[in-house]
Amino acid sequence: MEVQQADDYFGYTEKGSSFDAEVRAGLTTFLTMAYILLVNPAMLTLAIGDGSDAGNAQAFSDILFATAIAAFVGCVVMGLWANLPFALAPGMGLNAYFTFTVVNFGMGIAWELALFAVFVEGLLFLLMSLPQVPVIGGWRSKMINSIPTDLKVATGAGIGMFLAIIGLREMGWIRDDGAVLVNLGDTESWGGMIGIACETTAAGCDFTDATIGAEISVGLLAHGAIISMVALIAITIMMARGIKGAMIYGIMFAAVWGWAVGAYDPYNDFLGGGAGWGAVEASAPAIGDIVSTPSMPEETLMAAFGDNGMGAVGDHMSDFLLVMIAFLFVDVFDTSGTLYSVGRQAGYVDEDDVLHNSDEAFASDAVATIVGAVCGTSTTTTYIESAAGV
Repeated sequence: MEVQQADDYFGYTEKGSSFDAEVRAGLTTFLTMAYILLVNPAMLTLAIGDGSDAGNAQAFSDILFATAIAAFVGCVVMGLWANLPFALAPGMGLNAYFTFTVVNFGMGIAWELALFAVFVEGLLFLLMSLPQVPVIGGWRSKMINSIPTDLKVATGAGIGMFLAIIGLREMGWIRDDGAVLVNLGDTESWGGMIGIACETTAAGCDFTDATIGAEISVGLLAHGAIISMVALIAITIMMARGIKGAMIYGIMFAAVWGWAVGAYDPYNDFLGGGAGWGAVEASAPAIGDIVSTPSMPEETLMAAFGDNGMGAVGDHMSDFLLVMIAFLFVDVFDTSGTLYSVGRQAGYVDEDDVLHNSDEAFASDAVATIVGAVCGTSTTTTYIESAAGV
């Protein structure tokens, strides 16, 4: 498709954009949500893996493929059919519910049955999104249009805050705390990294009589908290100065820095059969590792329709219905809030507070969920990170 043909189809010039800006926006959106290619397989491996190194590695590989193909199908359908700049991928929160509430520590049902629940939820979602379907067709658009504007805007803000908490935790700036739920990161380890002597107390690290070392250790420069915070500040400054591609530059800067100093790298830890929290150093990927031919899933592909999936519905009907309805409910309101919030920012919500091509957008989300369930991942949803590209 030539540039002019692309403009005729997508109409980005009419919307005040350009081909270069669209490419830059797409790359920015990809980089801001690419973390899901690691986080989603890591999360779902806890539910799908058999506990052995080989079994977990195979599960991780299968789910990585399912995550990528669900995101690919969702983004392509959303762009070509709905003509909206919204990116999709398996959702955070829903994958945790799948792993810890449905499969592992909560209800304890088979992961294959949970995948079938996701498939049925996606199918119902699709039927609710198409106005041509009798009785329930178009329900989803009617639902979002009936929600008060303030609540729809707040939903998007809430999702953003949820992701911000996850980001700050992975950066090392905050940590779980049994007393106050969220606390600052491990100050004692920080003191050791920057050569500061401190006295450990019940409240943490007491720096009252601290002595600062003559030089900063290399460990500090390889600490993810430092790398990510410097990158975040750099992105903020560049955006304030109106520099195009600020997020791209900031993310790539952090990646190169991490490769140079050997920062912690959870991805290679997973490939080595670890839990993703080991002391594995980052290294620049080899040329042959950047692009490779994907392998089809061995365990998860079509597992939803096996004996432990669709075949087990009759024996676990009440649990199946509960899980399916929960997935459907969260998916509907998660996607609705995200579509409205990002669409409002991008100018796709009209004066009547109605989202442009909402039926097509919802159906695109449902198609991606169905494809993801067939391949082996939890519910696919529209990403609030799409706002980075609009």
